[in-house]
Amino acid sequence: QGEKMGAVAWRPVILISAAATAFALLIDPAGLVVAMLAMCVLSGFAGHEFYPKEFIVFTLILLLMGVSMFIWGLGMPIKTFPWG
Repeated sequence: QGEKMGAVAWRPVILISAAATAFALLIDPAGLVVAMLAMCVLSGFAGHEFYPKEFIVFTLILLLMGVSMFIWGLGMPIKTFPWG
């Protein structure tokens, strides 16, 4: 009884899961910046609307916040870049 459920939106489910998995797999060998960049790119394609300028600005803000909080603020022993 009641309203029927709609179809499952598989694209966001798969891409957000892939983004989290990519972050987890890349954080140690590739560093925080590369892992966050991969996560942002994969999750950015999960939505229906994609605006490149907004995506770039948002990704840069997230990268700056992530490095600021985890590397500088908390002093976590995570590589920032693959070569560092």
